[in-house]
Amino acid sequence: MTVTAEDRKHLLALFAPDERERLATRITEVPICGDPEAVSPVAHRDSEQPTVLHLGTMFWPPNANGVLWFAREVLPLIHQQVSQARFVVVGKNPPPEVQALATDPRIDVTGYVADPAPYLEAADAFVIPLHAGGGMRVKIVDAWLWGLPIVSTPVGAEGMRVQDGENILLAEDASAFARAVVRLLTEPDLNRRLRVAGRAWVEANYAWSVVYRKVDRVYSSLLGVDEMGRSAPLTVTEGTSLL
Repeated sequence: MTVTAEDRKHLLALFAPDERERLATRITEVPICGDPEAVSPVAHRDSEQPTVLHLGTMFWPPNANGVLWFAREVLPLIHQQVSQARFVVVGKNPPPEVQALATDPRIDVTGYVADPAPYLEAADAFVIPLHAGGGMRVKIVDAWLWGLPIVSTPVGAEGMRVQDGENILLAEDASAFARAVVRLLTEPDLNRRLRVAGRAWVEANYAWSVVYRKVDRVYSSLLGVDEMGRSAPLTVTEGTSLL
């Protein structure tokens, strides 16, 4: 099982071409998922100062580099149109370069917080400015569960089923990223639509009760039973093992 289709592709590429077709049927994509029944959408709290939130462990270099890029390249473009926009960076162990961003009074670097709820409630935009990384970004699943409107780079959303303009906004370079964030800060209807659509999307596609059906099918196949527990024909390719 792999977390994303991209991971599946890279894994298959490790094998000889004549093996890939056979192995492709044996590798199942099972994305990271969440529990909508346990996580409710946050109640958005309006503020006079529009707030852009980044939430993630800051000792992971791609997160730190993404925050630095956003603060240095994107935020000045946002401030040209929304001068009072505030950038809040929440996450454990920010490196000195990230901490130094707080010399700007419109940037708040909190470090670790025990309860992120007040920051989630105040967020008018949730940003994922990643340019490196692999696998799948759990923070997108979390943000959808919280009902937050997201702006991400394509790399940040890699490995996920998203609908650009419907449940997320994707932007590659600094100017496009700034335009997307400004839209969330200045277009209330778009902001609300992404909040609702993101929550609906995670419930339909990334809830554990939906995703884990794939795991059930994998184990049913290995055990030679169908999903109701009844015996089913089991085919094993000669020269291969089930595990």
